[in-house]
Amino acid sequence: MAAARDSRLDAIFANKRVLRPGEDDEKLEQILQLIANDDSDVEMSDDENEIENMDNLVQREDEINDEDLVSSSDEEGEDRIPLSVLREKLRTAKQTPNSSQRQFWRRNDTFTPPNFEGPSSECSAQLRDGWTAKSYFAMYLEDDMFQKVCDCTNARYVELKGVSLRLTLNEIKHFFGIICLMSCLKYPRIRMYWAKPTRVAAIADVMTRDRFFSLRSNLKVVIDGSISEEKRRYDKFWKVRPILEAVLQGCLQLPREKVVAVDEQMIPFTGTCQMKQFVRGKPNPEGLKNFVVAAPDGLVVDFELYQGKNTFPDDSVKRLGVGPSAVVRLGRTLFPGTHVYCDRYFTTIPLLEYLRQQKKYCTGTIMKSRVPAAAHLTSDKMMAKIGRGSSEQIVRQDGEIVVVQWYDLKSVPLASTRLGIQPSDECKRWSKKDSKYIQVARPYIVAKYNDCMGGIDLIDRMISYYRIQARSKKWTSVASRVPILRVAETRE
Repeated sequence: MAAARDSRLDAIFANKRVLRPGEDDEKLEQILQLIANDDSDVEMSDDENEIENMDNLVQREDEINDEDLVSSSDEEGEDRIPLSVLREKLRTAKQTPNSSQRQFWRRNDTFTPPNFEGPSSECSAQLRDGWTAKSYFAMYLEDDMFQKVCDCTNARYVELKGVSLRLTLNEIKHFFGIICLMSCLKYPRIRMYWAKPTRVAAIADVMTRDRFFSLRSNLKVVIDGSISEEKRRYDKFWKVRPILEAVLQGCLQLPREKVVAVDEQMIPFTGTCQMKQFVRGKPNPEGLKNFVVAAPDGLVVDFELYQGKNTFPDDSVKRLGVGPSAVVRLGRTLFPGTHVYCDRYFTTIPLLEYLRQQKKYCTGTIMKSRVPAAAHLTSDKMMAKIGRGSSEQIVRQDGEIVVVQWYDLKSVPLASTRLGIQPSDECKRWSKKDSKYIQVARPYIVAKYNDCMGGIDLIDRMISYYRIQARSKKWTSVASRVPILRVAETRE
């Protein structure tokens, strides 16, 4: 005969039939505590049906979404979630605001952003007044780095050939200078710079053709034997890590702006490389992926080359996903009060919550699949009936996040912790139906997003002007061009 249920369980359940994660976390913890302390008055029964009833005391209804913490499925059968795992999930959910709570959203509600104070931004252009191209290059690569390249290259050549390459500090500087000049002239073949009809004295008089190719083939920035196997497994860019770190330190010395944009940048490469990525829609879709954060004037203030699962080793942000983790990683050097803009690949509601905890604003386009269903966005079909320029604003009940949907040729959803619809303006758009430009209403968040994401587009445009045309099968040769790409961004 089944024993009566513990009176303390009746007190916990009260008039509820089931307990729902997110709404009844405290009650769930009380039940777990009773089980852990083994002080429950519930008697064990040999009846399998009664055991199953006890297992189902804490259950979920079909209407609870997949993000709830406690789950039971027909496929699991008698395999239950371990008590320690369940307790850890409940603890993690409490540490993450709103992660397990069902939030309500209000349509057309006013949005009042928080006021995060931060240090005033410096004018980076004034700090570099009077700089030459050499000054810009020296900001990223100093003599110590060039000397390291000389030592590593000579050591590697002795190991291979048995004689020294006799590479000097001045010669390696000439080598990098020649590469910069080649990126401006854009000859289709490197040998043309030494050929009589197309000879360039600034290059041919400084270094012979064979010497240039010899340095290009044997250039090293590390001594392979000094790199441990553990580091090689952890860091896939270990062959060029010193030069990447030198460039990164130069970027970190730049003043922090109050408005920055985060995006992914492709370094074109079609050879064989395990870090190579293919990003559809990019002008150069195949190559090495580089996450960058840039100021509106187009200067990169931080970057991180993508190398798979080891790119962001911090477990606390891995749960956010690759895109949001990139924003978190690049945002560590930004001051509180900074406004971060990003596109739909990066933007998620948990990311906005995370940055808000760090007292940083975030605005970006967002995939509709990442917008909570409780927001109830208007369908594209209905927005199309209303017409171009229609928009809606939906604010979460706690007032921390706003979602704006704007319809132009299609619906564009955006999420932010600072910007909303007002003050709206009008923009000039081409009407295929009327064969003329028309004025279309535009929310404030859309206008600011277009303005502030321009820094990334400026970077890509400036680099495309000075991209080295010579192709290489060695990915290390491509990655070592990062200093030249950084110098190409400067426009003063």
